[in-house]
Amino acid sequence: MGWADSNYNHKKEVTIANAKVAGNEDDFPVLIKITDTDLQGCLANGYDIKFYESTESTQLKHERVFFDNSTGELLAWVKIPSLSGSVDTVFYMYYEYPGETVDQADPENTWDDHYMMVQHMQAANWGATDDSTSNNNDADGESGDPTYQQTGKIRKCVDFDGSDYIRFGGAASLKPTNVTIEAWGKRDASVNARTFFQMPYDDGGDWNAPYVAYGLHRSAAGAITMHVNHGGTYHGVTDGAALTVGEWYHLVGTFDGSTITFYKNGSDVAHEDYSGDITYSGTPLLLVGMRSIPAAGEWWIGGAEELRISDILRSANWISTEYESQNDPANFMGFGSEESPPPVAAKIPRHSGTPGMPHII
Repeated sequence: MGWADSNYNHKKEVTIANAKVAGNEDDFPVLIKITDTDLQGCLANGYDIKFYESTESTQLKHERVFFDNSTGELLAWVKIPSLSGSVDTVFYMYYEYPGETVDQADPENTWDDHYMMVQHMQAANWGATDDSTSNNNDADGESGDPTYQQTGKIRKCVDFDGSDYIRFGGAASLKPTNVTIEAWGKRDASVNARTFFQMPYDDGGDWNAPYVAYGLHRSAAGAITMHVNHGGTYHGVTDGAALTVGEWYHLVGTFDGSTITFYKNGSDVAHEDYSGDITYSGTPLLLVGMRSIPAAGEWWIGGAEELRISDILRSANWISTEYESQNDPANFMGFGSEESPPPVAAKIPRHSGTPGMPHII
């Protein structure tokens, strides 16, 4: 195999186990979560880490969420153009070029065009809680005092105590016809009231107004429900199983105008036929941590991380593979040994063949 960029001192082969991939997927974002002392020679800003596909002819899009060259800890997402469920997928990580001045990461293009918002929830405050997509659905305020950069599932999370929330957006991109919403969530306390976890709303209405479009919320029994609502008509699906306090769950809801489906930890655990729509004329505002009209007990108490909204129905295979990638990244992919570029062969002097004439290089 050749060497894609001779400026880079090292590379490693990365292999995704096909047994962890539920089906073939295009433009799939996989999680890189490693602490590798071999990366300690990289620039502190991480500019000199990049990825190539198996032939090493095309650079892959990636988003670097966190890098610490003192330890070699790297958290990144890499878009894999073609992920296979039948054969292992191979790509390469190139690293260590002291002269790199251009950031090789490309966050916005790491996420396909159907992602309306990707919030990693890793920032130190709401003002730095920015959308990774080009839709710019950044946080634009908070209420109460959410606690940032707490220990999360992927790395860090925002923790809510039952009296606070973060507000996002207002962009038209949060008003889809079809939707997939997802997050990692951890319930920190048992409370006997409904707690909304994630939802957009039209500010200024009452419950019977057509302001709720879609969301994930927690029931009185501690179970999560995927719901859609338009004009005050509520439809929700749940498996009815309470979330264990202190345990992280991958929570996903989908709606395509005819079926509501709720996934937990990569599996379809509840679905229901429902014909309707979730479009509405109001201004979409996304609240994480509470419902739109504050009421006793209707807040999230726990952690939230990796919030995403797509304007299409992600498939069951896609959601299952997401869970495998994020829940146990060390078993989802493996890294080969460090490789260095082959040495440049020295030119050997060649005699001109004529006595007394100099050697020819």
